[in-house]
Amino acid sequence: MAEVISISRAHKIRLAPNRAQEEYLRRACGVRRFAFNWALAEWNRQYALHKDDPAGNPRPGWAALARQFNGIKDAEYPWIREVSCRVPDRAIRDVDAAWKNFFRSCKNKDMRFKPPRFAKKGRHERFYVHQSELAFKGKHVRIGMVRKVGWIRAREEIRFDGKIQGATVTRVADQWYLSVQVVMEHGVTAHPTGESVGIDMGVANQVAMSTGQLLNLPIKEMRELEQRIRRANKTLARRWSGKIKKGHADKALRDSEGNQLHASNRFRKQADRLAKMHRR
Repeated sequence: MAEVISISRAHKIRLAPNRAQEEYLRRACGVRRFAFNWALAEWNRQYALHKDDPAGNPRPGWAALARQFNGIKDAEYPWIREVSCRVPDRAIRDVDAAWKNFFRSCKNKDMRFKPPRFAKKGRHERFYVHQSELAFKGKHVRIGMVRKVGWIRAREEIRFDGKIQGATVTRVADQWYLSVQVVMEHGVTAHPTGESVGIDMGVANQVAMSTGQLLNLPIKEMRELEQRIRRANKTLARRWSGKIKKGHADKALRDSEGNQLHASNRFRKQADRLAKMHRR
């Protein structure tokens, strides 16, 4: 008799938003980044006060930070209302979770987790979508405010049947992806046979099974792509990134007034080309 257990599966779906929908996704990523940086700076400030006076200053937490942020956002940051309120709320929770993971790793002498760093534009662009703001209709998905966003086209339908726990929208190079977490029931049964399969790693055929099945990996295409990535990295290193290399302060690009220039357009374009190669 099969044992039924509950498992959590994630289905990553590529999205195809139009210009208006992509603008909303970019704005949501910006709100998430702003709320995360605000919460991290405030957490650091309150924790420094807590270390100096533990009795007078409580230890910071996500609930107190969320109440503080909600109390000032309408007056100081009204543009945050343009996206769902779940986006900044989850960003504040992420700061608290990151610090807890770091303190727990220090206690267990496991340094896999590092202190959280401030979010940077163009790096790990993402935001959270609550399960109440997520709906599917064939190869279309609704994210957040349906009046502003509408139904976004997806490359495929969701494959798993179960309770949707939430989702995360991420931007990789020039593409958008939706990772949906689904809790579903799974039947665990014993394997019907005790047969074994032998695997041989070769040259002519990368993987040869004892059943006669041959598996060939795209080694040649991967090597060609790695060469293109190496050349693209060299090209990117010759572009002006806006950062002064050690011992080369006199080579920094400056305007007529002597101010250092930001990253050049050629640097940004080359960085986008390199990101597309990594995504492929």
